[in-house]
Amino acid sequence: MASENIFSKFSEICKGPNSDEYIMHINKGQDDEMQLCCYKRSQVRTAVTYLSFILTGGILRLVFHWIPLWYLYATSLKCKIEEAEKILIIEIYNKRHKIHHVKPLKMLTPESLAKLKNADNLLNHHHISVSESPPSLSAHFANGEFRDLDKLLMFSCKKVTYIWDGEKREFVKLAGLDNGVSCDIFHKYKALTSGEQFMRRLVYGPNKIIVKELSICTLLCLEVLNPFYIFQILSFILWFADDYYYYAATIMAMAMCGIAMSVMQTRKNQRNLRSTCHSSDVCTVLRRVPKDSLDEIDCGSYKSETVSTEYIVPGDILEIPSHGCVMHCDALLLTGNCILNESMLTGESVPVTKTALPNVSNVLYDPKEHARHTLFCGTHVIQTRYFGNEKVLAVVVTLLEVFCILRQLISALKKIPIDLLHC
Repeated sequence: MASENIFSKFSEICKGPNSDEYIMHINKGQDDEMQLCCYKRSQVRTAVTYLSFILTGGILRLVFHWIPLWYLYATSLKCKIEEAEKILIIEIYNKRHKIHHVKPLKMLTPESLAKLKNADNLLNHHHISVSESPPSLSAHFANGEFRDLDKLLMFSCKKVTYIWDGEKREFVKLAGLDNGVSCDIFHKYKALTSGEQFMRRLVYGPNKIIVKELSICTLLCLEVLNPFYIFQILSFILWFADDYYYYAATIMAMAMCGIAMSVMQTRKNQRNLRSTCHSSDVCTVLRRVPKDSLDEIDCGSYKSETVSTEYIVPGDILEIPSHGCVMHCDALLLTGNCILNESMLTGESVPVTKTALPNVSNVLYDPKEHARHTLFCGTHVIQTRYFGNEKVLAVVVTLLEVFCILRQLISALKKIPIDLLHC
């Protein structure tokens, strides 16, 4: 009992001041409500911790690798959001069971373009220079309005991205346009310029399911540092020291075979999952053409641009082709009609007709109530119908969220906290 009390007191000291001003909540009143606390790196604690690594021959570092929460307590102090570098998320189930997640806090600024302009990645496929981009980031918080921001704090937990709302002083989920948006607002949306779309993509990221494929060296190191194989190594040393050479060699051979098989199987599963989840196509979007000055934009000047579906963002206006296509996002039909095959979602083989969303004010858009106007992700547009020279247009509502949907379905069925898709 005395040792447990000493350990608990030591843990409280490492955590820092126990004040409610450092504790926040996300998803208040929902099933996935969690506590959140901000931490910043302490140079003194970090120096002492690294000295302890040396004195213990790396054993303490191995323990911290298994329990990242202790490493956070040992090297960081609680702080306010303005100074935070790390985020501790505490998921509580039934007031007894806790799951801790330690995540880095990311700060996005327009200056991030300077680091991306020479990078060969999805965010810079247009090679837009800093001067051609708008001076602020863009994110949707509520009511269908995209708020311009000088900087944006964000982190990801369990495949869900949270952003800092400066007005509410809390973290909220990075939302699309599928909740709390009036129907008439969708008809007021204008096509984005290339710069606006680029800055918005900095916040929302690429429209694809990212499956990390770790290198063999990384998988090998992670497998060797598993507590089971650490126990096997210690057993090998013990039996070898007692002159049980054949027994020690047998243990080591079995451990090496187990590590090799586990690494190969994990590598194979990652590649199969990545190839299964990868899905990309091209689509046509409307682009607003800016004049020489960013402040002067001809609202009536538009052009059609063919881009990869990985580059679209919420608020983009899609031009649905007459020969049909496969939807890679949820989109709301603004003009014209579409005939869809929704067998992938509903199992029904009968085609469904989608009509344009009525321009009605004071009516909030809901994906279920307005399903007859929504082109759902994964469905196949067979053909389109339009009047005269009018194009069939749809506005992007949400991007690919397969992992989030899968996690919510499992959570709803089991009613327990899961870490199946922990990232």
